[in-house]
Formats: sequence, C-alpha cells, structure tokens
Amino acid sequence: MSGTHEERLAKAKNYAYRLLAYRARSSQELAERLKRKRFPKKIVESIINDLEELNYLNDKEFSRTFVEIRFSSNPCGRKLIEQELKKKGINEEIIRDTCEAVFNDNKEYELASNLALRRLPRYKDLDEKAKWHRLYGLLGRRGFPLEVVQEVLSEILG
Repeated sequence: MSGTHEERLAKAKNYAYRLLAYRARSSQELAERLKRKRFPKKIVESIINDLEELNYLNDKEFSRTFVEIRFSSNPCGRKLIEQELKKKGINEEIIRDTCEAVFNDNKEYELASNLALRRLPRYKDLDEKAKWHRLYGLLGRRGFPLEVVQEVLSEILG
C-alpha cells in the first residue's frame, strides 16, 4: 500500500468509519475488513483501539443490540445466538453474559411458540403429522432446545 504512514492511517480510519456508519460491527469483524483491504497490522490495531476508546466499537453493546434485532426480525434459540455471536468474534464471557441477560426462564418457549403460531397458517392444507414435521424442523433449525420444541408443538398441535 503506497503513501505515508499518516495517509494510510487516515485512509483506514475513513474506511472504518464508513463501515460503522453502515451498521454496527464487532471489533473482530472490523479488524477483518480492514485486514482484507491490506492495511498493516499496526494500523488496524491502532484504529481498533482508538474506536474502542471512543466507544464506537463495544462488543458488549454490539451483542446486546444484535440479539434484540435478531429476535425482532428472525427469532431463534440461545444455541443459534451463541453460534452467531461466536462467528462475529465476540468472546465467550460476553456471549454468556448477553445470553443470561436475554434468555430468562420462558424466553425461548415464548419465542418458539410465537414463531410456530405465526407459521402455522401456512400449513393449513397439510395433515397433522406434516404440520408437526415442518414446525419441528423449523424450530430445530432456529436453535431451540428439543424440550422447548416438543412442549410448543404438543401445546399448539394438541
């Protein structure tokens, strides 16, 4: 990459700000995007540290917001949330804290039940066994625990 260190740093900062203006990102996501643009490791680390100090990058806040958005747009269970946050580079402790704060006793049941009830009308022409299989697959793919899936389906489908 050509230019002085200051020019490269300014270019990398501008790129980082553009990425963050588009959507919130985890520290690791942003670092990976900067590395993909072939910015030197020292510049990437410097920008990540600066943005964390300015609170433009905050993995705790990112994971809390990510979960809220995920629940409103595409509800899923704790297992899937944990996998997605891990993929985004959030550390285990933050993932655990976020999930403990969000998933109270009935949260997964409530999410699974609402999702199943929302999808049920799509299957009105199917027999009970087919409905059960479709909903079981949907809830399972969304990361809901087996016990919750069975409880929801027995309540909804009798």
